[in-house]
Amino acid sequence: MSMTYAIYDNTGMKKPGSEELAALNALGVERGPSFARKVVELLIYVTAVNSALVMRTGVALIPLGGGGPILISGLLCLLIIFHSRETLPMSVWFFGGCCLAANMSVLIGQGEMPVIAPAVRNVVTGLFQLVMFCFVAQNRVAQKRMLVFFSLLMIVSVMTGGVVVGKGEGARLKLENIGGAFANANQLSRAVAVLAMALLFWSLRSNKSLRPILWTFAIALVYILLRTLSRGTALGFICAFSLFVFSILSGRGVRMGGAVFICISLVVLSQFTYLFTDPLAGLMRRFGEESIRTKVYSSEVLDDLWNTKFFGVGGEEAVIGGVGITAHNTFLYMHIAFGGITAWIYLFWVMALGVRTARLTFRRDYPLDIRMMVLALFGLFVAGSVFSNSGWAGPGALYAIAVVDKYTSPYSRRRCIQRAASCVTPVWGSGSAPYYVNYPAYGG
Repeated sequence: MSMTYAIYDNTGMKKPGSEELAALNALGVERGPSFARKVVELLIYVTAVNSALVMRTGVALIPLGGGGPILISGLLCLLIIFHSRETLPMSVWFFGGCCLAANMSVLIGQGEMPVIAPAVRNVVTGLFQLVMFCFVAQNRVAQKRMLVFFSLLMIVSVMTGGVVVGKGEGARLKLENIGGAFANANQLSRAVAVLAMALLFWSLRSNKSLRPILWTFAIALVYILLRTLSRGTALGFICAFSLFVFSILSGRGVRMGGAVFICISLVVLSQFTYLFTDPLAGLMRRFGEESIRTKVYSSEVLDDLWNTKFFGVGGEEAVIGGVGITAHNTFLYMHIAFGGITAWIYLFWVMALGVRTARLTFRRDYPLDIRMMVLALFGLFVAGSVFSNSGWAGPGALYAIAVVDKYTSPYSRRRCIQRAASCVTPVWGSGSAPYYVNYPAYGG
């Protein structure tokens, strides 16, 4: 059964984005603004800037100068969550299990101190960052502020620390003296891909005056993506962008905002072809080359997986024996670095998010473009896990996980059974509150 959500103003006109907000409220996943949430949001921004500038400010020379503020901020966020009696998202529990298993592997397998050991620092800081991102993303307005902030942070980082290595088709954008989880080209590409796609979907439901700003940010981020020459991220972005186009063409009478964006993009591309020629040619050339990283997918990797079925060999020694390189795949890297227990928890987490995303995609609780947005962000997160050794890391991945977990939280097996048993479906009309209609089966 299809449900229509909308919030209307006093003139009887739909408010921009009201269908999304009404659906979030009806499903019980939206949280109101609060002082505590704004404090955590501010901590996210402060720690992100600190991580990006650690090499320029000298903070990198201080022990735990980059990760320490993240740990303290994450602990404060946990205290706020427990005090407010909010539940921890599924992703936090799963990645918390990964973090615990990784620390056990470091302690028992390598005899190193957990939490502060170099091998697990990124995992620990990633967990606390995920806690903060998920908490702030529970409010839709704060979620959008995060999107704007990190988009600006990516652009400013490239403007101040971007360096092009090579010439012509092989020229690749990298960052120098920029810390954080987007320091190299592949990490940067994953971050800007998620942020650009989220901006594009936001533009479909934004005010007309805001759309040009969102499109400008999105085009700038896509250009950065192309200059990184990252094949895996580019492939994932193409798939995600196809969902964006599908949302435009499948909207009621075609969504004019998205159609205008595509037309403007074509005009810009035609007028500034010289800016895109070398990056596109470089990407095509790289797609035609055989990557040494594909050699990790061989029978020899089975021996490495068997030898690390419980505990790993550590982050610095996590190389595929038959090839001698680090696996650019999060499952393989975690398996060899931290053991099979950690890797399988991570894989089950991705699969659980995938099941929830599939349930959301084929139900009509959310408008079509919102469902496609969640599917696109989940796909980019999966692409990052397949083509990198730290698919959870970076502001783009953290934002994608937080948004996907929020929107798919009503589709856990337990909540689906409860809602089906109640046989009560919210229906939104022109008023400010829903009225309820009993149906024989939920979402039938």
